[in-house]
Amino acid sequence: GIREYADGLNFVAVAVGVFGVAEILRNLENEHERSVMIRRVSGLMPTREDFRRMATPIVRGTIIGSALGILPGGGAILAAFASYT
Repeated sequence: GIREYADGLNFVAVAVGVFGVAEILRNLENEHERSVMIRRVSGLMPTREDFRRMATPIVRGTIIGSALGILPGGGAILAAFASYT
């Protein structure tokens, strides 16, 4: 047998799988027409205004993340969490 299954199945994985399969079956059951919108993609690159607004959060996150990343015990997880919140 497979040794990983000796402890049983993970409840979260089973629940997500069951609900996912149920959602797929529900979508296949409905035969209504779905509308599709086709639009040209534009404006993907940030503007100068976007860069100006991004500067302060980037600097703040870099300083906080670097300061907390140096500390022993917290590591990268604490630094990433603190700099993104």
